[in-house]
This record gives sequence, C-alpha cells and structure tokens, in this order.
Amino acid sequence: MNSNTLKIHIKKLISKIAYGQKLTLEERLLISKHARSNREISDLYNKARKIQQQRDQKSSDVIDKLLYDMNIGISDKEEAYNPKIQDLGDWFSGAPPWVARS
Repeated sequence: MNSNTLKIHIKKLISKIAYGQKLTLEERLLISKHARSNREISDLYNKARKIQQQRDQKSSDVIDKLLYDMNIGISDKEEAYNPKIQDLGDWFSGAPPWVARS
C-alpha cells in the first residue's frame, strides 16, 4: 500500500472505533504503530476514543463538551496522572517520540 492509501485505510479503521465496531488485533496494532509517529493519526485516534466514550456516557456536562469540541483533555481516564501511585516524571516519559527533544 502506498502512504496515501494506507492513511485512508487507517482513517476508516479509526472511524470504526468511534462507532463502537470491532477491530482485529492486527488492525489495532497498525493504528497504534502509526499513531506513535504521525500526529494526525494520533489526534484522530484520540478523538475517536472520546466519541466512543461520550456515546457510552451520554454526558451533558458543558465542560466535557467544550473539551471534546476543542479536542483537548484525555481520551482515557486511565491515562490521567494519579499522584498516589505515580511519579510525575515517569508519567511524562510516555510521550510520543515526535514530542522528544532533539
């Protein structure tokens, strides 16, 4: 697959996540691999997870809606920093490679 075809394929897989459809392990690994190195794919993946969670929660909170509309905040509650069990430095060490200092 060329890069454009691959990107379109990955976007279709990500849209399946947003609509709660099942993906194979290979499809999830493909998304994960490209989300680590491509900001656009990473943002689409995070937004799809937020859409899926909102569909499940039916949240009417204005702040949650604002964060969703601005595509900020965390997509998974487990990704949030917990000072009781985590060191702040370790929490930031999981940043994608494209964020690393040069």
